[in-house]
Parts: sequence; structure tokens; C-alpha cells
Amino acid sequence: MTYTLDTSICITFLRGKHPQLRQRVLSHFHDIVITSVAATELYYGADRSADPATNRGQVDAFLAPYPLLLFDG
Repeated sequence: MTYTLDTSICITFLRGKHPQLRQRVLSHFHDIVITSVAATELYYGADRSADPATNRGQVDAFLAPYPLLLFDG
């Protein structure tokens, strides 16, 4: 089974305030993909944040291990 994380779940994971979500994501690590739309939204939010460089680095690190599911017509 493959799990596609939406932007809200990614943000919740990155904020680290829900240990149950973190555990669940990590337990399905090899079954997760991220859409290019969600990745774009994460970078958009990072770029508009109070600390874009740090937040962009966190997004890079979060996305690195997951396959990117490209958006096409």
C-alpha cells in the first residue's frame, strides 16, 4: 500500500507537536510518496516564513527520502 501525505500532514509532522503522527509516518516510511503539489506548497510556506533559510532546509531534509509524485495532466 502507498500513502500520499498532504500538505497539512507534512506541516504537522515538521512542527513535531504530534508524536503519534510522527510514529505513524516513520512506521510507514517505505510506503510514503509526496506529490509535487504538496512539495511546492511546503516550499512556498517556508519561503514566506520568518526564517526562510532554516525552514527551507527542514523541508529539504523532510522530502529527501521520499519519492516525488509528479503532477501531470
